[in-house]
Amino acid sequence: MSKLGIDISRQVPNLIDLKTVGKYDCVITMGCGADGICPARFLGVSDDWEIPDPKGTGVEEFRSVRDLIRARVEELVRTMKEDR
Repeated sequence: MSKLGIDISRQVPNLIDLKTVGKYDCVITMGCGADGICPARFLGVSDDWEIPDPKGTGVEEFRSVRDLIRARVEELVRTMKEDR
């Protein structure tokens, strides 16, 4: 991410539960719905992008997944702006 000028060194995942899910416009998961135990499936998930996990692969696969996520987020932002 630093190659794109984005510092994520202090970022941590946000936990979403039934108490907090209502404050979000949408919830996106990235493939956890496939394992059948993802708690997000109970939270009214808007979409599961089924992004491949690059764990255990090389840097090029990580960059490919990063770029895929970026493209999907940019499309989501465009769509949400159009819907307003």
